[in-house]
Amino acid sequence: RRFNHELFVRFFRFGLPNGFRFFFEMLAWTVFLLFVGRIGEMDIAATNIAWRINMFAFFPMIGLSIAIQTIVGQAQGMDRPDISTRCGWRGLIMTQIWMISFGLLFILFPEPLVSLFRENGQASAAMMQTLDLTKTLLRYVAVYCLLDGISVVTVGALQGAGDTRWTMIASVIMHGGFITVMALMDYMHAGLHAFWAVATGFVMLIALVWLSRFISGKWKTMKVIEPSEISPTLPPTSAKATAD
Repeated sequence: RRFNHELFVRFFRFGLPNGFRFFFEMLAWTVFLLFVGRIGEMDIAATNIAWRINMFAFFPMIGLSIAIQTIVGQAQGMDRPDISTRCGWRGLIMTQIWMISFGLLFILFPEPLVSLFRENGQASAAMMQTLDLTKTLLRYVAVYCLLDGISVVTVGALQGAGDTRWTMIASVIMHGGFITVMALMDYMHAGLHAFWAVATGFVMLIALVWLSRFISGKWKTMKVIEPSEISPTLPPTSAKATAD
């Protein structure tokens, strides 16, 4: 119950970069919506609907990422990077099966999905145009679904290992570049499809960056908390039983 200064500092050293990374990512996508909204009401409406449909595929991957992050953190604490690596690759296989399945669903059966946004099964002429546009945007979603799951899983594994500072710096640089490109596109009065094409390419690019960092293995020597910091007075046999 006593205040532990070292652990308190570690909370900030590993936690703040993770939180700042997430903040900057949300900022970038908020700016994306801002610029799309400047194009027209139908464009922002279709974009919002497409993103809501995308959440059917995306949110379960968030849960999987948290699970992988937890297991990787435990494995690193036990000096078992082999378990961390195996967990990461198995998570990638699972997420690819899931995301590719939804990508096919978005392309082959968009009508049942967009029909959920009709009021009592009916829609005005303007709403019908919006839903037709949404079907087109779902094709972009289907394309970046090929790699979006990789991004979620690999960054979860990196965060679990404690690689929060590098991921924060990389994320700020990439999302800062994304915002800059969007600002230039807005200045040039680019259309909706141009914004979505750039966003799709960016999602796939950042997934490859996280994957390359995971494959590099530089995170394997990292630890958030050494065993001695967890329970310095725990007997070796008890510590092994707790780890098991």
